[in-house]
Amino acid sequence: MRRYLIAGLLLAAAAAPMAEAGPLGKFFANMRRDYRRNNCWPDPFVAPDRAHVYAPFGVMVQNGWRAYNTLGEHHFRPDDARLNEAGMNRLRAILSEAPPEYRAVFVAGGADPQLTAARVAEVQELVAKRLGLLRSDVYGVISFYSYFTDKPVGKYKINVCTGTACFVRGAERIMHEFSAALGVHEGGTTKDMKFTLNGLRCVGACSLAPVVMVNDRVYGKVTAKQVAQILADHP
Repeated sequence: MRRYLIAGLLLAAAAAPMAEAGPLGKFFANMRRDYRRNNCWPDPFVAPDRAHVYAPFGVMVQNGWRAYNTLGEHHFRPDDARLNEAGMNRLRAILSEAPPEYRAVFVAGGADPQLTAARVAEVQELVAKRLGLLRSDVYGVISFYSYFTDKPVGKYKINVCTGTACFVRGAERIMHEFSAALGVHEGGTTKDMKFTLNGLRCVGACSLAPVVMVNDRVYGKVTAKQVAQILADHP
């Protein structure tokens, strides 16, 4: 009996390459794959597992630095938009002591858009002086990258991809629907500071075109009829 079993296994193994296209071939291919996986464990899985464990802590670190790098109400003088001593010390620490990858400067919104704009202009000027640059250089970086802004934005940032793939599949109509529903044009923010509507040249998800992003949430293959539901998802 043992000889027949061994002979049967050998025959099946020999016949496996001839049946690659059929169910038997698929079975043996999966068996060989699983055998290799089991015998190489844990090397291929260490890095993904480590990244999965570290990911939540990475978000916590980013949020912590963002809070530290935000110049709030107590960093500005009450009578104008200029930084007080505490604000100057915090800005100096951000630009010189924080790790290079965490040196972004954030400015909390003031009581009105005019005050916020004045505070942003003040910080831009000081950053330029600190780094030995022109203020136009700092503004050039802010205006080039879509994730930087010098204007107050809403709680939810709606970005409609207007790249070629999204444009030919109706991105312009989707932008129009959002504009009509929110009562603002592209680049505008609703009066309640809830939504900001912008367009992006490409989000790197052409297979899902047209694409809409609301903060970090991605909506793929969006139609104009889905605009109302997307807004309802963000109360």
